[in-house]
Amino acid sequence: MKNLSHLIQGYLGNQPQDKECVSWVDFESKMEEEINEHFKDEIYLHSEMDFIEQALNNYWNMAHYRLENHPLGDIERKHLEFQLQKSKQILERMNRL
Repeated sequence: MKNLSHLIQGYLGNQPQDKECVSWVDFESKMEEEINEHFKDEIYLHSEMDFIEQALNNYWNMAHYRLENHPLGDIERKHLEFQLQKSKQILERMNRL
């Protein structure tokens, strides 16, 4: 929602001509269109979050399985442990765990 507040702040204190509008009606319509466009982007991103979550879970599970069930060298083990840690951090930031 941070981008939305920046979008609205860009309109506060401005005149129609500041946003290349002829009248206040055009000014308000332009602001409304930009706000609606913002929410379309937010809704689209939200619908893609399930796919991203599944991909991260798969990434974590693959690393966990390989760490538990395969003989590994030090470098590969370190890489897979980092993969576990990073995917878990991202899922936690997404509030999905």
